[in-house]
Amino acid sequence: GYFRSLPYTLSTQQAGLSFPTPFAGPPQNVIPTYNSLVDYQAANTPYQMQYNLNIQRDLGHAMILSIGYVGSRGVKLTDQRDTNAPIPSLNAAGQRVLGTVSAAGKLVANPRINPSYGFLITRQTWGSSNYNSLQTSLNRRFTNRWQMQASYTFSKSLDYGSAADNQSGQGAGSNPFPQDPYNYANEYGRSSFDRTHAFRLSSVYQTPSLENKAANLVGGGWQLSGILSAVSGNPFTPYLGFDQIGTGQTAGARPDLKPGFSTNPILGTATQWFDKNAFAAPTAGMPGNLGRDTIIGPGLKNVDYSMSKTMKVSKISEQFAVQFRAEIFNIFNHTNLGLPQQTAIMTQVSTANNSTGVPSATAGQITTTTTNSRQIQLALKVTF
Repeated sequence: GYFRSLPYTLSTQQAGLSFPTPFAGPPQNVIPTYNSLVDYQAANTPYQMQYNLNIQRDLGHAMILSIGYVGSRGVKLTDQRDTNAPIPSLNAAGQRVLGTVSAAGKLVANPRINPSYGFLITRQTWGSSNYNSLQTSLNRRFTNRWQMQASYTFSKSLDYGSAADNQSGQGAGSNPFPQDPYNYANEYGRSSFDRTHAFRLSSVYQTPSLENKAANLVGGGWQLSGILSAVSGNPFTPYLGFDQIGTGQTAGARPDLKPGFSTNPILGTATQWFDKNAFAAPTAGMPGNLGRDTIIGPGLKNVDYSMSKTMKVSKISEQFAVQFRAEIFNIFNHTNLGLPQQTAIMTQVSTANNSTGVPSATAGQITTTTTNSRQIQLALKVTF
């Protein structure tokens, strides 16, 4: 993978070659960096433990209630950090800083462990995760033309980084490496795929057949079914959008939370899901004090409905039948919002001054949805 990283990238220059440095731009005089290294000498083997306890009770009337605890724990999971981070220094207050502001107002990173390289984001086995949940369900077997199933889960999943790839073992979604490479504990928080509440209800009802053929054709023998889903939102992290720490990374820097504001400052509208005025750029050279995945995104509510009827045509043959089916997805046409813009909630006042910033005009705005608008699907099937 090195050929895609500076200074090993491919460059093309049509004219004006001047040796020994024929290219006007990179890769000349660029310190090598890489954001996806792997430590193959890791002595630890990642593993996961799973455990559960379930109790079932027959309530009679074809109904069974289940209540259970389900949990898991991931140990020594592969996660990423900068193994060539700037060497920290202490300010007058005894706080660790990774960079300082020059006389010209520019953030200058401290010297790195190996000054011949820039950041080297490396996968190592320092991560862990845990999941705990209460899972309940109520099932009614298909009796007297009716079947029903309801389930509710109350859960919490915590980890050090829900990386968006299949090598981390941590899920998908949030920033895959710590903003402060010397403080892993500050990354421990809710998984980006965590949903505290999840409720689902499904049911099937078969209408009785009617003796009158004409009435039965219209109202008898129909199968009606529906699915209701109600799930709380995913947590997410707002990011500054520029390097305020001195690590050379713009993706992972989090803001400071202003005094008096909640870590989950929800306003709840599509135009402004969270209060962007709750955040400020941290002191140059220091990571933000906001935790990871503290803001809760929009939840999901959806109802799908279907109805079908199968009619045998014995005059043609015993096996000949016609089935009509109508399906309505998102029957109430409810809008389920996606996550808001979160990767650049602040804008630098000027490129020469990393110590200040103002809220971005688009911070907290939602421009996507997670479900489609109401859709109706009709189908006719003939079997013989």
